[in-house]
Amino acid sequence: MTRKTKRTALIIIVVLGGSGLFVTYGIPLLSYGISHHLEAQLPSNLESVELQFGQFKDTNLTVSFVDDESLFYRIDFTLYEPATLGDAISLEYFDDWYWFQTVKRMRTMTIVLGTGIPYSIFIGGDTPLNSTFIFDNGANFTEVNNKGSDIDYYAAGILRLDITENIVVGTHMDIHTGATPSRTPDTVLLDIDLPTGIHGVLRVGTGPISFSVLDGWYFRGSGRYSTSPNLYAIPYIGIEVYNSDHVYASLRD
Repeated sequence: MTRKTKRTALIIIVVLGGSGLFVTYGIPLLSYGISHHLEAQLPSNLESVELQFGQFKDTNLTVSFVDDESLFYRIDFTLYEPATLGDAISLEYFDDWYWFQTVKRMRTMTIVLGTGIPYSIFIGGDTPLNSTFIFDNGANFTEVNNKGSDIDYYAAGILRLDITENIVVGTHMDIHTGATPSRTPDTVLLDIDLPTGIHGVLRVGTGPISFSVLDGWYFRGSGRYSTSPNLYAIPYIGIEVYNSDHVYASLRD
């Protein structure tokens, strides 16, 4: 069966700084240096979703969660150069798979996700990024239909990863960084505070790692640290960091 995609023209809520909110079906020219806004409520047919964001270039990126079961996504971004909305960012989707492509260079992008369904997230960048992920406010990682428990991050630059106690994990949550040296963060900053009852495991590749806090996590050999001798005791949060030049970590059980 041929996999079909749908290209939507219904990302239409645009906020221009100082101009208020307007809704348009036309093709406005978005200015650079001004924040633009996209937002969608959670479709009733989704139980889990895979969100993919690709082709980031020189972007300051933030991904976070808000305790709102009706929110699907809220995206705010600024551009390096003027562009139409369709030329700046495109969306293709098929059932529970959504693929955003940042066609034009984004100066900043802030992605806020809700808590109504679990998300798998893929981030891909072509140049160094300055990225922050904040998992808090009831972020839900409970695998449904083979989605909802994976975070894949493939870009150079700086990656900050904050995990608080206030998230929901089903059997596991796996975070992977870097497939090749050119798509691996040069510097990774980890601030992990595990939820009660959730085990943790960290695997570090070739780069050195420095700890500001190492509480309840133990070195298990071969670049691995965990809270349990059984590295992947369920439920767990697993983090894999490969090929980074520096890893700085605060790990709390």
